[in-house]
Amino acid sequence: MAVKVYLPREGLAQVPPGGVVLVNVDVENNMKAIIEVERWCGQNGLRRTPESHLRVVRGAGRRTMYRAHCYRPFPGEVEEDAEMLAAIGRELDECRRRQPESTPSELLTRGER
Repeated sequence: MAVKVYLPREGLAQVPPGGVVLVNVDVENNMKAIIEVERWCGQNGLRRTPESHLRVVRGAGRRTMYRAHCYRPFPGEVEEDAEMLAAIGRELDECRRRQPESTPSELLTRGER
């Protein structure tokens, strides 16, 4: 698997908040490409834009590659997202708490086995 990154001349460390980086990944399919890009972004302090299907491009030797658009988050954006995810988690926990207990499967089979 190869990751090819298109950076500004100044380099990755100089990408400003909101700055875009193009990342090409040489893998077998779209899902593996998304996973690799997410991993790379996590290691480099960037985020991938929320695309479910990455753009297909041709690399050297006409190899199929997948292109993702990544960006550096703005200050406070990471903390805001963490707070939002925590609130969603609390809401889901509350919904689970209010759900009635399910019926055991033995009672649902009507004696068919």
